[in-house]
Amino acid sequence: QYKLLAEEVEKQKDEQIALSAEYKAAADAAVQAAQAAQKRAEDEKVASQRTEAGKAEEVTSLRTQLVDARRAAEQEAETARESAIALKAKAVEATAQVEALN
Repeated sequence: QYKLLAEEVEKQKDEQIALSAEYKAAADAAVQAAQAAQKRAEDEKVASQRTEAGKAEEVTSLRTQLVDARRAAEQEAETARESAIALKAKAVEATAQVEALN
C-alpha cells in the first residue's frame, strides 16, 4: 500500500510539473502575442498618421484588442500560478500522508 501511495505521489508530482509547464507555455505565448499585437498596433498607428486621419479609429480598436490580450494573458498567468499552487499543495498533502504511514 505504501508503494501504491508513493507511486500516486510521484504521479501527482509529474502531473503538477506537466501542468505547470503547460500553463507557463500558454501564458508565455499569450504574453508574446500581446507584445506582437502591441508592436503591430504601434506600427499601424504610425502608418495611419502618415496616410489619413480616418485610420485613427482602427488604431483605437487595435489598442483595445491589445489591452484585452494583455488582460487575457495576465489572467492565464494568474490561473497558471493558482493551478500550480493547488497542485503543489496536493503533492505536499500526499507526501505528508505517505510520511504519516511510515
